[in-house]
Amino acid sequence: MVCLCEIILKNMSGEFSETIAREAEKAEWRNRLNSAFKEGRSIYDPEIIETVRRAEFPILVDYNNVLFGNNENLGINPEAKDFLATLKQIGEIFVVTTATNWEKIWKRLEDNGLNGSVVLLVIKNYFVPDEEKGKNYKKQIDAYIDKIHGLGLAEEFGLLDQTDRWAEYQTTPTKGQRLYFSGSASRKRIAPAFGKTFRIPIVDDDTAATVGNPGIIGFTARYFEDDPRDFDLVAIERSQAKYPPLSEIAKQITEYKNSLQATGKI
Repeated sequence: MVCLCEIILKNMSGEFSETIAREAEKAEWRNRLNSAFKEGRSIYDPEIIETVRRAEFPILVDYNNVLFGNNENLGINPEAKDFLATLKQIGEIFVVTTATNWEKIWKRLEDNGLNGSVVLLVIKNYFVPDEEKGKNYKKQIDAYIDKIHGLGLAEEFGLLDQTDRWAEYQTTPTKGQRLYFSGSASRKRIAPAFGKTFRIPIVDDDTAATVGNPGIIGFTARYFEDDPRDFDLVAIERSQAKYPPLSEIAKQITEYKNSLQATGKI
């Protein structure tokens, strides 16, 4: 006769094994994406985008002035480690930066123990310049917009206006740019790459990314700079804004995910 303690131990052992297997699978998934992005591949690459969409609850996190200061010393935000450790328990972390050198940014993450649970996107991985907005990119954008409209989520997602399908600009050599997802790389308008039917959280110190970003729910972080002497007037003003610390934002994202689960959206 098998005693209760043996049954409990077997169940615990099975759950532990499943947890280890899931973590190994996630690590392999992150490694695959990081290898691709290190090579300069685009998140909209047909071979990449399906792997990206395996993320169940993607969380976008800005690099400069959120995880690190923006001066040449690039000091680390003392909240960064605990923040990413908490987010790892909530979803899949994508560190997004307008920087150009993937290896350089990865090295800084690695040197500070922040690389173990993240996928890194530099500007060439997520931003598509006007002259490179080809058929595949437009197809992905249109498919996403049609999907959101079909589900009746256009107003919630900030995609209500259907009149500006691939607007033409006389000032650009290539005609056709989807207005919702146009503009500078700092706006980080990449929700279509993930294809989710809920708004993806982004943590950024710049409201250009956290406000009015279609398909994104923004969490504006307190501006971090490791050397106050390097502040310019705009930076000083932003740093004094009443935005929450990263620890509070982690709680807010947890609550947001819980609300999605409670309503059956994920």
